[in-house]
Amino acid sequence: MKKQTLAAAVIACLMLAGCGEEGGIKKALQEEFEQPLCMEVGRKIPFTVAISGPYVNKQQVAWLDVLVKEKLLEQVDTKTRGSGFLAVVEGTFDVTSKGKKIQKDNELCYGKTKMLELVEYTEPQDKGGMKIVQAEVRIKHDITEKWANDPVFKNRVESGEETVSAFLTKTNKGWRVE
Repeated sequence: MKKQTLAAAVIACLMLAGCGEEGGIKKALQEEFEQPLCMEVGRKIPFTVAISGPYVNKQQVAWLDVLVKEKLLEQVDTKTRGSGFLAVVEGTFDVTSKGKKIQKDNELCYGKTKMLELVEYTEPQDKGGMKIVQAEVRIKHDITEKWANDPVFKNRVESGEETVSAFLTKTNKGWRVE
């Protein structure tokens, strides 16, 4: 019985040793890519944007209407600059209490990115005294907030699967994505 336990332990150690580099690379890639999906709403919050006027494209500000309708943002102030044909209306928006639940700094989060698989990676190469690896990873952007599926967010949110490349360097604390 002791021989079987010892043999199993030796096999397990050998298997782990063989997967050491790959395991460290996967861990670094997961830490890099498995993050919340968030969309910047303004450089700082509250923020002010032009919402109507001769040079305002309604399609470019339609996303604000969706976030206000979903009670994630509220328009807290309106100012008109200029007059007549050149008048520009600016709206100041702030995050609501509902929006604060998904707020991260100046962003509203709408999902999470997951690493699906480590597609491939190069053998560690020595470059200038550092070990470097190039890897390809398949990731998926999962939208969890219904509002983010609205067509007005098409160019503002990430969704679906993609394959991305990353360079990693070996440090004294393990692999790190550059």
